[in-house]
Amino acid sequence: MGYLILVRHGAPCFKPEDRFVGWIDIPLSREGIEEALDCAVKLENIELDLAFASNLV
Repeated sequence: MGYLILVRHGAPCFKPEDRFVGWIDIPLSREGIEEALDCAVKLENIELDLAFASNLV
């Protein structure tokens, strides 16, 4: 049986008026970077057959 792993980005530096800004390339905050690094550690020993990512940083 396969598994589906969904991961969302961490906290951005800037989010004007708390609106969805998914099409604007905004860097991660320090907290967002720490969340991404933590996620990488949790996923490092999982073998992935296929992965998709957005073209944003």
